[in-house]
Amino acid sequence: MDVRRAYALGIVACLGLGAFLVVPEKTAGTSTVTVSRLSASGDDLVIAWSQSNDVTFSSYQVFIRASSDPSFGSAAFTTTDIQERACSISDYVDWQGKLEFLQPSSDYVVFVRDTDAAGYSDSVAQTMSTTQSTTVTSQSATGSIVEIAWNNPIYYGQAQGFSISFLGYDVVRKVGADVLYESQAVIVDQSTMTWADANVSPGQTYYYEVFQVDEVYWMSNATAAFLDYHYTNQLEVTTPSLTVLSPNGGEQLMAGTICQINWGWTGTIASVSISLYKSGALDSSVTSSAPNTGTYYWTVPSTQDVGSDYRISISSTDGTGVSDQSDGSFSVTGSLSLTSPIGGEVWTAGLTCSINWTSTGGGLTYVEIDLYKGGSFLSTITPSTTNDGTYEWTVPSNLAAGSNYSIRIDSTTYSTIANDSGQFSIVKHSKSLVATVFGNPDITGILIVVILVVVVGLILGLRRRTKPAPIAPVQATVEEVQPVAPPPPKPS
Repeated sequence: MDVRRAYALGIVACLGLGAFLVVPEKTAGTSTVTVSRLSASGDDLVIAWSQSNDVTFSSYQVFIRASSDPSFGSAAFTTTDIQERACSISDYVDWQGKLEFLQPSSDYVVFVRDTDAAGYSDSVAQTMSTTQSTTVTSQSATGSIVEIAWNNPIYYGQAQGFSISFLGYDVVRKVGADVLYESQAVIVDQSTMTWADANVSPGQTYYYEVFQVDEVYWMSNATAAFLDYHYTNQLEVTTPSLTVLSPNGGEQLMAGTICQINWGWTGTIASVSISLYKSGALDSSVTSSAPNTGTYYWTVPSTQDVGSDYRISISSTDGTGVSDQSDGSFSVTGSLSLTSPIGGEVWTAGLTCSINWTSTGGGLTYVEIDLYKGGSFLSTITPSTTNDGTYEWTVPSNLAAGSNYSIRIDSTTYSTIANDSGQFSIVKHSKSLVATVFGNPDITGILIVVILVVVVGLILGLRRRTKPAPIAPVQATVEEVQPVAPPPPKPS
């Protein structure tokens, strides 16, 4: 970069000398000046010239204008060195500002003036063209490498005893808000126009320029005249990165519920994959591909093992290797929920009742069930039973009747995973007809008895309606029979 700065200072100094010089009318001089183009890039022309018959040399002045401009302005370059017969007029950036003389793929008119004691002599004005812009572009960028490429449309030639020799490409870089560029690589193969920067970090902004260094020299004795620089544009590259925001350590997720995974990113990342790690090893894939929106809603599996050593990993799916993992571990916990009793039931001492529950979270193999009265521990129903969701409990016949009983269920492995029922009642066992015939006098038994009573009543009622009426006695009237006189005897 010291060479570049020295060269820029030389150009600025030369520009300053001719800044206010307006081309006067041409007068006769003693020399003949011939000028030609030596090389050209997108923003640079290198010209060379020769002169003859000049015995009282004073200075050379270089004039340039766009082909569309009607006239020349001040001299763009002035030198008093009789040996310096080549110069470059560049569009470059330095600490004093940007001098915009040339545009890529444009035509310019150039002439050189030789000033001596007798006046000055001008070369024939010639139209010269710049080439397309030399640009540096980003080929790819990951969290660990940036690949750049550039084109090389520089025209080379030989004229007026000068020639150009390619020395190399100098790749320079600065990081973030740094002021100065630093050289990263010098490439001496002119056909190599790519370079990979492996000294980068994720989420960092880098600025690159590539400038070509040529040596202009006299062909007669191969002595170097000066170094010529062709600069590219400044390329800004931000390496991609991913940052897990949540869960990022310390959170507690419930198995079977929806968890929001959040992350941030830099650079261009189209989609991401999300994975769950446990104790540093891959546990499962959350999603193989999701749009890079910064948020993903994950339903924690209801069977996910309970543990406190989980982390989330997020990676780009484009194969660039950009990824990030939770800074700290988070927990996955489970749940137990009683479904019977839940409160308000009436259970009878001496009879068998079902205790039912549901659970989430893997690893809750066994549970303990306890009986509480008035909020205080009373007895253990079972110290360990399989976590299958049901347990048949014969209510002890010696339990006192009361309405403030409750059940508590705990994981035998994770004591913090537990659930309490609401308060229910226990009544003493009754030897009533209903209890004797139907067992526990729950609502079903009572309903059955009511139905039977109704049915019996209906039957009795129907029998009353169909009983035959009593038969009234029949009274018969017997009339008295009068005796009939015997017939008279037959005559003899």
